[in-house]
Amino acid sequence: MNLKRKYDIMIFLSALKMEFYKVIRRSSTKLLLIYVALPLFYGISNIKGSQAVTIEGSFSALAFGSACWGMLGMTGLANILFIILISNHFGKEKEDGQLKFILLEIANRKKVLWAKVTAVFSLIFFSYILLYIASIIVYYTCMAGSVHGSIFIDGMDDIILSFSTDFLYLIQLIMIASIEILICMYYKSSVSLLLGVIISMIFIVLQYVPIIKFADPIYIAELFNSSKISTLGIVIYGSIYLCFAYILILLAMKKFKRSEIK
Repeated sequence: MNLKRKYDIMIFLSALKMEFYKVIRRSSTKLLLIYVALPLFYGISNIKGSQAVTIEGSFSALAFGSACWGMLGMTGLANILFIILISNHFGKEKEDGQLKFILLEIANRKKVLWAKVTAVFSLIFFSYILLYIASIIVYYTCMAGSVHGSIFIDGMDDIILSFSTDFLYLIQLIMIASIEILICMYYKSSVSLLLGVIISMIFIVLQYVPIIKFADPIYIAELFNSSKISTLGIVIYGSIYLCFAYILILLAMKKFKRSEIK
């Protein structure tokens, strides 16, 4: 590895470390505690016998975690949470002068933006893991007594079904995040937040529009759950969606390089 390559890696890691620190410190990041609150709500409601939550039949801890993740995806709540976080992380930094300070220190726009994108996408995966940890704990502490034959994983089919649908909900969140990042390159944080929420709402109704509904990963998840599409189909559609998200990030990069940072 030549010196220039090592220097580029060091610059990127330095920028990434800074972005992780800022993401963790931002007050908007605390909104991600909803990923813990949702399974906890189900668990407490089950213990108290609330009619708001009805536990019937048998399901695994893995299926419970997947159901919680799907609930956040179907309602669009996960998308809105990350739209708020991204508009704060990208938009406000341009407005309050933080981004200019970062560029003066690192002097490489490409690495700064990729560090920001990596930090946000890492937070998406972290929230996914956090939800599963919370769901498993709640399952065994609050729900196992109400579930007939409680079990961690109910065979290979349970794994395939849970992670395949999770994958598509995760991809939709990545797509929404990529769109919001691109929007933040053009507009102020308040405007980008509003546009991001509107686009998130559009994704919710997209699955009911003929032909266009195939652009929504959640519709593909429904097809898979009803055995109308195979795991290979999920891989193909997922790859297309990820390519779309990558193109959006490249467009954001192009705009970011030409932007005048005040």
